[in-house]
Amino acid sequence: MNLINLKTLEYPRSLWQVRQDNPNVSFPAEPTDDDLAPFDHANVHPSPQPTEYNHRTQRVEEGAPVLVDGRFQQVWYLRSASEDEISSWDETHAPQPRWAEFSETLMADSEINQMLGSVMNAAPAIYGGLVVGLSEISKGDSPLFLSAWNGAKQLVQVSPEVVASLQATAAAHDLPRPFIDALA
Repeated sequence: MNLINLKTLEYPRSLWQVRQDNPNVSFPAEPTDDDLAPFDHANVHPSPQPTEYNHRTQRVEEGAPVLVDGRFQQVWYLRSASEDEISSWDETHAPQPRWAEFSETLMADSEINQMLGSVMNAAPAIYGGLVVGLSEISKGDSPLFLSAWNGAKQLVQVSPEVVASLQATAAAHDLPRPFIDALA
C-alpha cells in the first residue's frame, strides 16, 4: 500500500511513516481515503504495469500519481533504455552458441569439403588439425580449429566468398563475435 501526502505531494509514503508522524492515532490495517484525509494523506490505487513494449529498448517506470475521479491512481510510463541497459539486456538474453550444429553444418558443406580435400593433399597435418578441430569445436573448444583454419587459408587460397559463408554460418548458429571475426 502506497500513500501520497496531500500537502507536499510526497510519494510514495507508507502507512508506517504516517503512523510514525501520528503516534497517538490508531489507524486500521488498511485505511480508506476517508481514514487518511484528516492526516493529509490518501491511498494511491494501483494500476497494472504495461506489458506490451520492447523489453530490450524500453523500461517501465512509475510516474507521479494522478487524481482520477477523486482518487489518486498509480501511473506507469515507458522510457528509452540507456546503452548500458541495452548491453546488459543483450548479455543476459543472448542465445546460447550452437557449436555442435555449427560443426555438423560445416561437415555437410560442399565448399568446405572441397577445401578439406585440397588441404588433405597439400598438408596432411593441417587437414588433421581441421578434422580434429571440427570435433573439438562441436564442444565449444575453438583454438585448434582456428589455428588449422588459418593454416588452410594460407595454403589453399580460400576464397573470400567461402570465408563470408563460414562467418554467416557461425553467426546463424549464435557463435561468439570474436570467433566469427577470427575466421576472416
